[in-house]
Amino acid sequence: MHFFKKIFFAVLSSCILLSLLNCSGGGGGGDSSGGGTNTPAPTTGTFQLTNNTSYAIHALYMSTVPENDWGPARNATAIPTGYTFNLTDIPPDDYDVAAVIYDDVTTYFAYMWGISITAGGMEPRSVSNNDFSGTLIVINGSFSDPITALSVCDSGGYCVPTQLASTIDPLGTFQVRSIPPGVYEVQAIRNGTTYTFSNLTITSLSYTTQPI
Repeated sequence: MHFFKKIFFAVLSSCILLSLLNCSGGGGGGDSSGGGTNTPAPTTGTFQLTNNTSYAIHALYMSTVPENDWGPARNATAIPTGYTFNLTDIPPDDYDVAAVIYDDVTTYFAYMWGISITAGGMEPRSVSNNDFSGTLIVINGSFSDPITALSVCDSGGYCVPTQLASTIDPLGTFQVRSIPPGVYEVQAIRNGTTYTFSNLTITSLSYTTQPI
């Protein structure tokens, strides 16, 4: 399920729920039957994200766990570094969350899986630089032959979904995004020859280029 969600890719500071819970009834005595107003029970919850990175978070996505499509971004403006964003009026359910940072070259992601939202509750989370992915940019150095296959795997056998739908054209480039920080081996096939590059380090919020 996480595989498919990785494939697809106005701060609302509100204390409405807390205000409702702290409201008293009417002004007359302590008898709730004496004309006081009953506060309705909350039916939604709140997700709170604190940006502890060095950069603004440009987009925040949230969808229920069974869904493969992230849907539209939940924030109207970027979340500055050091700020807290409250996403309110969320129906109770289990959700996955993706925070997104862009630069001039590529896109970086931080994922939070299986967050349970309850009625009247608040689920606080924070993200730092190390929570974000890195990017590998593969450069096909051939003038005539495309790269027809590509794999990016760590020493434990985890292989990143490369999303290579067809080929990398001669002198073309291809970005493999959503790579967790770590050390990887890259293999590419071009014109029947396999090219292997070991000990390639991917770091958070940065991109690494690999000519082939």
